Amino acid sequence: MFAQLNGTKIALIGHSYGCNVAHAFLRRMSSSWKTQFIAGFLSLSGPFAGSFDALLAILSGSFSQSHGIGFSAAELSALARNVTSTNYLIPAASIYAADEVMVRLGDLNFTHSQLDAMLRDTGLAAVAEWRSLIANVSADMGPPEVPTMCLRGYNTSTAFSIRYLDGTFNNAPSNVLVTSKDGDGIVPSPSLEVIVVLLAVVRVFSHQHPPQICAGWASQQSQPVGDTPILNMPHGAELFIQPVIDYVIQLLSPPSGEFEPL
Repeated sequence: MFAQLNGTKIALIGHSYGCNVAHAFLRRMSSSWKTQFIAGFLSLSGPFAGSFDALLAILSGSFSQSHGIGFSAAELSALARNVTSTNYLIPAASIYAADEVMVRLGDLNFTHSQLDAMLRDTGLAAVAEWRSLIANVSADMGPPEVPTMCLRGYNTSTAFSIRYLDGTFNNAPSNVLVTSKDGDGIVPSPSLEVIVVLLAVVRVFSHQHPPQICAGWASQQSQPVGDTPILNMPHGAELFIQPVIDYVIQLLSPPSGEFEPL
């Protein structure tokens, strides 16, 4: 392809879990290879530290929000427990305090460090095994070492922990209490500092979290990194909002011909 494009570098564009796949690929390629072939990496709502919805799907075959996918709870949980991507997206320890409870089963509390023990004790040892097999990949949050731009939403209630009142993974509404934090509805992203971003003719005010994974890459690589939070943009909406689409086109079509995070 490189030859067919007359030596033109390509930009990798990922959405949601696709960003994790692209990042894992870049982490495995040499710096010289990336310099020769990759113009940049654009992440659209990349859940680099995972999503609590993945754990909800595994435990009880449910999501924090209705997605209308047409599976029963039993079908969804069986699928989620046997798909690498769902296990990969179980939230990372880095976004939880050491003593912060992720899951409550009746009166039993489980922090992130106790998650695998909980899985084994509740008959989900295979999920814990999946996690151990992919741990080296999912835990690698190092810089992609190419020009990088991350777009992500915020200011939408996003699941962060759950309590099953009767001590089972029964997902009946009367048995489930979900605790939420800020994010894009699927991917959590705690938020503090205010910045201003201009998207085409739409001005959005956004809160910046304590060190985001993407923003943190700026101090870890020589290539430029941009991190753009967008107010009230739910997960997936970036594929349909015209100002965001225009912004992406602008990013990928700079006058200089080089991928330049804005």
